[in-house]
Amino acid sequence: MATVSVAGSIGSNPLIPSTVISGAGTLTYNLTGLHALGAVNSPQGLVIVINISAFSAGTLTVSLYGVSSSGFLYGSNANGYLAQTTALGATGVKMLSVAPGLGSVSNQDFNGVVPNTVQVQAVSATSPSFTFAVDYVLGV
Repeated sequence: MATVSVAGSIGSNPLIPSTVISGAGTLTYNLTGLHALGAVNSPQGLVIVINISAFSAGTLTVSLYGVSSSGFLYGSNANGYLAQTTALGATGVKMLSVAPGLGSVSNQDFNGVVPNTVQVQAVSATSPSFTFAVDYVLGV
C-alpha cells in the first residue's frame, strides 16, 4: 500500500478534499495545533466527518490517532487508534468523535481529551472505486 501525505493546515477545509480512489492505498493527514483553537487551550470536542459521495466497489476504513510531541501515534485500545469506522462500502456520511464524557460506540467515539495533534488515516482496500472527502468540526 502506498502512503500519501495530504497537504493542508488548520482552517483549510476539507482535510482530505474530494478524492477519487481507484486502487488500494492509504491517505494520511496530521491535524496540528488543536489546543490553540479551543477555549482555554483545549477544544471541547472533535468530530471527523467522512463523506462517500460515489461508490461502485471496495471498502474504506478511516482511523483517528493521537500524535505525541515526538511523533508517536497512540490510541486507547489494543489496535492503537482513538476511533475507527467499520469498513465502509456504500455512499453516505459517517462520523468519528473525540470528547470528554462520550460513551464508546463500536470504536467510533472516544471518551477523552482531544489531543493537540491527531492523525487521520483513510485506508482503501478490496479493489476500491469510490469518491470520498474527510472534514472536521471542532468544539462540539
